[in-house]
Formats: sequence, C-alpha cells, structure tokens
Amino acid sequence: MMKTNDIQVLTYLREDAMQPLVKISKKTGIPVTTIYDKLRRHEGRIIKKYTSLMNFSEFGFPVTAFLIVRGDKQQEDEMKAYLRRHPNVNSVYKTEPFTSFMIEAIFQRVYDVVKFFEELEHRFKIYEKKELYVTEEVAREKFMTEQAALAV
Repeated sequence: MMKTNDIQVLTYLREDAMQPLVKISKKTGIPVTTIYDKLRRHEGRIIKKYTSLMNFSEFGFPVTAFLIVRGDKQQEDEMKAYLRRHPNVNSVYKTEPFTSFMIEAIFQRVYDVVKFFEELEHRFKIYEKKELYVTEEVAREKFMTEQAALAV
C-alpha cells in the first residue's frame, strides 16, 4: 500500500503537473527534496509519462471518435501494431470478452472516420464495429486530481 503523503503528492501532480515542486511542498508540508525523490522513485512504475492534454480542435482536428472493433483472434498482434502506428489513433485499449479494441482516434472530418474503418476492414477480418462521436468533453483525467476525493 502506498503511503498517504505519496498519494497526496501524486494527486497534486495530477491536478497540475506544471506546478513547481515548491508549491506542492507548501501545500503538503513535505520538503521539496523529498517530493523530488518520491517522483523519481515512482517514474516508470506509477508515473508512466509526463504529458499535456491538448485541445485537438484548435489544430484543425475537431472530430474525436471512440471506435470499438472486434476482430479475428489470429490477427490480434498485427492489428495492435497497426493501431499503435496509425497517426490518427490517440489511445488503444484491448477489451474483453472476445478480441476487441476500444480506440480513441482524432480526425479532421467524419468522412475520415469512415475511411479509417474501410482501411481496417481491408487489412483485417472485422466481425463487429461501432463508433461513438464525442460531442462534449465533460471530464477528462479527473481520477485522483482532487484532495477531497482522497478521503473517500
């Protein structure tokens, strides 16, 4: 089990990864050097990567789609590799049951989603496919971002 002050530091980091460690130190009462050591110790295992959340619409990619694809078990590894490399794919999750993937992909137009599905069907045996289009982002990356939630 992780120590309470480790969780506290990680929660502040999740709230705003750009805030200086000095600010986290003031909020938590934990020395900056201790916070730094904690973060380094958790990198790779708990902290997978430092990244920025982007508004892709501002870059000319207003269509975010979640796609669910059920394919052939024998093509699973090949499909995983293809999805990892595809430039429009933001995230891919393998789901159960069956050999299914949930894909978050970003596009300029809905037409591009249709073309993406056509390409998948051309390359792989697809048994089932569904698409969901995001019309409003209500919350994102909220888990473990508020100190009050730690008391739950």
